Amino acid sequence: MSRETFVALLEVLQVRAFFPGQTVVEEGTPGASMFALVEGRADVVRALEDGQRRSVGTVTPGDFFGELALISEGPRLASVVATERAVLLELTRQHMEAVAARHPDVTAVVDAFYRRRMVENLLRSNPLFNQLSPAQKAAVSRDFELRSVAAGEALMTQGQPGDAFYVLLRGRCTPWLEQPHGRRVALSALREGDVFGEISLLLDKPVSATVRADVAGVVLRLERDAFQKHLLSQPGLKGQLMRMGTERLQRTAQALALASGRVLHDGDLRV
Repeated sequence: MSRETFVALLEVLQVRAFFPGQTVVEEGTPGASMFALVEGRADVVRALEDGQRRSVGTVTPGDFFGELALISEGPRLASVVATERAVLLELTRQHMEAVAARHPDVTAVVDAFYRRRMVENLLRSNPLFNQLSPAQKAAVSRDFELRSVAAGEALMTQGQPGDAFYVLLRGRCTPWLEQPHGRRVALSALREGDVFGEISLLLDKPVSATVRADVAGVVLRLERDAFQKHLLSQPGLKGQLMRMGTERLQRTAQALALASGRVLHDGDLRV
């Protein structure tokens, strides 16, 4: 951003101080600001499905956090708790919008930072992408499209051509098998970090199940050409995707068998 814009942004930052044990942001609550840590340390804590809380990272001086809720206006995905006396700079949505009204480039810069961080976090934490070199991760990050999805929105429709590979960043989706006479069979729910859409792209077949968002969320979308260029060109990664696709097809077959009353037996090699 320009010097003038940067100064205008600095003028609206608020200095906040926290003592050890104090919560800076709470998981699940609405978010309306992002932070930069100036002094001290803090832990990033997430609630697990069994109700336990676990530290998943540490925030140190110079680190930013909270941009996801600031931009998407969604709930906080984790808590941040000070472990030392901490001094932070806070940028609220209200102040950012006020500056953006005079300096439109603020919105573009913060949005670009938000998108880059989302992809970087995915590529760092998802084991599927560990085989990519730093240069390959940088290349694929430029082609991922960040999309917000509404509750009830269909991301993929059974029988239609598959046009993209998806990573679920926030929210929950349920795949559905549409059977004759309108009967539907629900498959295992997709949760944060799960990928889908690879089967139709790998096999060049129509989509095998409808995937619909149960709640509002955020996904990363990689179009077919970029998927083939960045992922299928890597032998190890292609093999891993093939195994994932095979396991997903097996689970689909089991769900169909249960729905029809048939029983699948281990060792049954009828093809």
